[in-house]
Amino acid sequence: MVSNHWAKSQLTSVSRLPPAPLMRTVIALNEPVAFSGCAEKFPVAGDLELALSLPKGVSLVGAYRDSPYQFITFIGRRIMVANLDQLIRKAADLIVKSRRIVVFTGAGISTESGIPDFRSPGGIWTKYDPDEFTYQAFISSHDIRKKHWQFFEKSGLATPAQPNAAHYAIVELEKMGKLDCIITQNVDGLHQKAGSSPERVFQLHGDMSSVKCLSCGKVFPMNEIRERVNRGEEVPYCEICGGILKPQGVFFGEQLPERELSEASARSMQCDLCIVIGSSLVVYPAALMPKYALQSGAKIAIINEGSTDLDSRADVCIHSRAGETMTRIIGGVKRQTNIL
Repeated sequence: MVSNHWAKSQLTSVSRLPPAPLMRTVIALNEPVAFSGCAEKFPVAGDLELALSLPKGVSLVGAYRDSPYQFITFIGRRIMVANLDQLIRKAADLIVKSRRIVVFTGAGISTESGIPDFRSPGGIWTKYDPDEFTYQAFISSHDIRKKHWQFFEKSGLATPAQPNAAHYAIVELEKMGKLDCIITQNVDGLHQKAGSSPERVFQLHGDMSSVKCLSCGKVFPMNEIRERVNRGEEVPYCEICGGILKPQGVFFGEQLPERELSEASARSMQCDLCIVIGSSLVVYPAALMPKYALQSGAKIAIINEGSTDLDSRADVCIHSRAGETMTRIIGGVKRQTNIL
């Protein structure tokens, strides 16, 4: 797994690049920028955000705030600077030319709806120990189940949220007849709430909108169980048989749902375009889906604020927020196809 971080005011040494104001001229000319070394630090303008990771080559990702220009990741010793408007048009063109699109979504699409993510700085796993949240621990200890239910409430994972512009943009793909399916790592059900057909949504990590009794199999709405917890019931049990109640999200140590994983794998291998939205592609086996698509000859488009290890192999890669970016891309598709 490659570790990446955002640095708002510094970047490692870059072959005597000119000061930040002149870098804008380089961007305007759309020329390659030489990059070498990783020793000394130097300041850059406050309106520039950069991220640096160093796998086997050099990877640089960055973007000017409130600017149409963006750096594109390039594994090697050079980076190319591209116009964001051009990237939007290219992504729209890929959609127009595609007939069978798989959309793969991660936490980055749902954070714009106010749902916390897990692994970014300040994410859930910086505040809680993931080793305490395994399936085995949950079913074996009343005290651990108490901690789980406190976690669900305090973390915001069980709190109802509303879809955002990115979810609605994906609905538009389905209306156009382009969408084969949505494969999501998210457990919030926001794709269905936005209007995506439930039969086209494969939730690899389960669904936190409902709770299931592990003894009798009765399913309850999460909101109903949350009300019981908020009334003081520290560990809710099944009102029918007294069995353990567990949210239907997939816990650590628990198998992914077999049908969803099988369907997602098959559809990834059959699509002609895979659009990755809001995922750093580091959680497996879910992150295999875009790789299956790539290996089967599909085009790849990535929309994610951070870098991924597929950036250098993607046909288009946009490091930006999902909602605004997907809205612009769908707008471009409609203009090209004369859809009002």
